[in-house]
Amino acid sequence: MAVAATSIVLAAAVYIVAVRTSAGQLVDQRLFEIVRSLNPVSEVPYELSIDIVTSPTLWLSVAAAVTALACVGALIARGRITRGHLLATLALLAYVPIVIGVVRFLRDHVLERPQLHDWITDAGNSAPSGHAAAVAAIVVALVLASPTIIRPWVAALAGTWAVVIDFQLVASGWHRPSDVMISTLLVIGCAALLPRITARTSGATVPLAGLGAALIVIAAPIAVAIYFPAPSAIVVSGGFALVLAALTWLSLLAGGSGVLTRRPGTIPLSQPHRSPAGV
Repeated sequence: MAVAATSIVLAAAVYIVAVRTSAGQLVDQRLFEIVRSLNPVSEVPYELSIDIVTSPTLWLSVAAAVTALACVGALIARGRITRGHLLATLALLAYVPIVIGVVRFLRDHVLERPQLHDWITDAGNSAPSGHAAAVAAIVVALVLASPTIIRPWVAALAGTWAVVIDFQLVASGWHRPSDVMISTLLVIGCAALLPRITARTSGATVPLAGLGAALIVIAAPIAVAIYFPAPSAIVVSGGFALVLAALTWLSLLAGGSGVLTRRPGTIPLSQPHRSPAGV
């Protein structure tokens, strides 16, 4: 709960400073223009492009991967798949469209962007970003569904992919840096409230979560620099990576509602309930 509350407060702070203040709009717009002026030195693959975010194939693949990872994680942790595991997996899958819908509602019907500088011609509100919310939600679903042993590598791959797309949202002129930050804070921070697929492992959780976060911070700016080899690209993508990695780390450590951490007496789906002998 603390992680989710803190992330919401930080997202609100970014919105207030970057959107509602003159100095904040100035800095946000200048960063936006610097990044937007960059051109990729080579064509960005479709799998790393903005276009893939709206591909039905991506979403079907993510849903299948989350389900498969959750089942494997449940079998490793408990040796069986329980009703609790299935309910938590459904909650994880449902979180993705719900949080994207909430972000878009906030952008279109709640939040406003005052025009505090006459020279800013593209003054329409674009915060928070729906595309950034989508890729952040995918990171959440894949990482939380993954078995503990492979979670750092899933976090590194998914997080790096998300940061590359986040950067392109700015470079293509679709969104300002603050739009991406607000979406990431809301989507990944609130993921701390989601139930776990596997039980908490006190001895391994902290170092493994830390490894995943570190890999994101290192790999994401390198991946962006391959296509946008400029200091500004590294700085902006590094900022996105730091926020995403820190929130992912905190969300993993925060746990969740505990739906899946049932006691050994949980009834497997494949076996009917039997009363104890003599009862």
